[in-house]
Order: sequence, then C-alpha cells, then structure tokens
Amino acid sequence: MNKPTLLPIENWQFFQACKSYLGSATIQKLYKVSSRQIDRWCSDPDYTESNQKNPVDRYEALLSKLMALGHTDVARSFVRRQVRIVGCVMEELPGELPDKGNLPEEMLGDYACMHLFHKAIQNEKDELIIRKLRSELISEINKTFAFYIMKKNTK
Repeated sequence: MNKPTLLPIENWQFFQACKSYLGSATIQKLYKVSSRQIDRWCSDPDYTESNQKNPVDRYEALLSKLMALGHTDVARSFVRRQVRIVGCVMEELPGELPDKGNLPEEMLGDYACMHLFHKAIQNEKDELIIRKLRSELISEINKTFAFYIMKKNTK
C-alpha cells in the first residue's frame, strides 16, 4: 500500500494512514478484528458498499450524544486526555460573537485595538488602562476567530 501523501481529514482516511504506517497486523492485534474488517474501516464510504463505521466514528457518536444530553464536562475531559497524548492543549471556542459583517472587517477591528494597546504601552499609560485595552484586543481577536470558525463550519 502506498504511503498517504495528505493528512487524513475523514475518519476512514485516519485508519487508512494507520494501516499504511503501522501495518494491518498491528491494528488487528489492537482491536482483535480481521484484516477484512480493517479494510472496511479504511474504505471511502462514497465509493465502497462494504465500508463500516470504525471505532473513531463510534467514539464521535458517543461524544455527540454526551454533548446533546448536556454532559459536556465528561465529553471534554476525555478529549482533553487524547489531546495531551499528541502534545497539544484543548481550547474552547470563544463565546463572543462577531460584531462585523465579514471576516476582513473583523480582522481590521483587531488592528485598531492592537494599535491602541501598543500606543498605550509606548506612552507608558496607567496599568489599568493597558489592562482594559489588552482585554478589548483579546475580545476582538476572539470575535475574528469565532467568525472564521462559523464560516468554516457552514461550508
């Protein structure tokens, strides 16, 4: 099997990459399933009738059900554990909603706040003023990020 040239986006692509890099035998031992079952997990559902939900699909279904029932803390605690395994940290999406009409306008808002923040530091303004400007800058950046995430999730 050829090595993947792109990072996996879909769950079946993740299993395809695992099979390619770790070998089918390793996955078989880990999950105690047949080679054919692994092939099903690795198959593109758009082009294969014999594909099946893989463990990651099922795990995501569990997370979705926990979130729908309001058990966010349980779902997030386990995801945090996995995020640490790969050397990352989990960050919740900002709760602030964008206040501009499009992404470029949101980004320009970041620059205006950053300019005021930097100018206050250069002019050695009172710490309380600088803290307030810092908070406003972070808020603007969070709104830009929220706009980006909302736009990305509606594609």
